[in-house]
This record gives sequence, C-alpha cells and structure tokens, in this order.
Amino acid sequence: MITTILRIREDFQVTQEGQPVTHEFTLDAGVTDVQAVGLTSDREDLLFYRGDVKIQINSEEHVAEKTEAKLLMTGLNVDPNDRMLTFPSPVLPGSGNVRIDYNDNAHNQTVFQPYRVSVYFLVTRSA
Repeated sequence: MITTILRIREDFQVTQEGQPVTHEFTLDAGVTDVQAVGLTSDREDLLFYRGDVKIQINSEEHVAEKTEAKLLMTGLNVDPNDRMLTFPSPVLPGSGNVRIDYNDNAHNQTVFQPYRVSVYFLVTRSA
C-alpha cells in the first residue's frame, strides 16, 4: 500500500454582502486522515477583514463557529510547509463529509465585491 500526502482545494464564491455560504463536499474514499487546513482567496483583504468560518469533518466541528478567517491565513513570509493550521491529532474522515459554513461580515476597512474563498486540506491518502 502506498501512502501519499496531498493538498486538496475546495473553492466557493461569496456573491452577496452579509450572505452566509455553506459549501459541502465528500473527501475521496482513499483519504485516511486530515492533518491541516488553510484559507486563501482571490481577494485576501476581504477574507481577512470580513470572513468567519466553521469547518466540520464527518459531522464533528474542527474549526469552531465564528473563527475569524484571518486565523487560518498566512502571508508570503511564512515557509510554504508551515502555511496551514495543523490539527492537534489527525482527523479521521469517517464518512468523508465536509461542511464549511462561511459568513461575510461588513467591515469599515473594505468595500464588498464578489470574491472566491479557497479552503485547503492537507490529507493522507492510501492507494
């Protein structure tokens, strides 16, 4: 059996100011655990100032509701291998269902425009 560590990317669009967005997907059947998570965007200023997120894997909350998106972001000055929030212990995927609840909140430092949010998961997969 070969084990591979992969980054999985899931994107969703925030199209309306203040509108909550729920994005659900299922991890590949070969995923054996989820080790870390990170956020980025095509408009990082909007993600940084406006976003909060909750992430559930297999119906278990692993990023608490209303966690500020900026806590899951990193800059260019961070080593590429350290750009994700590592879970204290690998998360077993169970059914593989992932749910991301994202909220866009008005902020006086930004003017809303539609933006993409990308969520990255560092996973182990067996082949």
